Amino acid sequence: MRGSSVVGPQQITRRLSSLDTFFCLISSSVRDQICRFSNKNAEDFYQQWKPINPDKHPLLWTKITENEFTVFLGRLLVMGTQKSSKEKLSELWKQNAFPLYRATLSINCLQQLLLFIPFDNHRTRVARQSVDKAAPIRDILEMINSNLNTHLRKRSARIAIRAQI
Repeated sequence: MRGSSVVGPQQITRRLSSLDTFFCLISSSVRDQICRFSNKNAEDFYQQWKPINPDKHPLLWTKITENEFTVFLGRLLVMGTQKSSKEKLSELWKQNAFPLYRATLSINCLQQLLLFIPFDNHRTRVARQSVDKAAPIRDILEMINSNLNTHLRKRSARIAIRAQI
């Protein structure tokens, strides 16, 4: 039988909203790192694209902020919960589609983020992958695991203090 002193994700999330729980795992430092690497990846791509395509209109990258990335993550989560992950993006942004898609993020912005979002430094990836097959996600995965451990320990400490009272 489960007692009130059981520690674990289920016990912790009883007092946190789904959004709070998400932000415990995907913390500001995780989102910041992904934004930095996404911006660098896009800037590198555009720098390489310009000399190859001198007669075309130059592409510009507007750096993504942590708030914009959070909106992007929210959009992906909503798309998943609406079971729309197999539909074409152009269909999701039509006037008769779910209005939340158009309200917060343009289709162009979403497509660019999907194209340029890495979870690591793409310049050093090949060298790191020779040693670690999970290199592209290793840093982010370790940050999320650390966040999970931190929040579980905090919860364990609170439960231990209550048990002593």
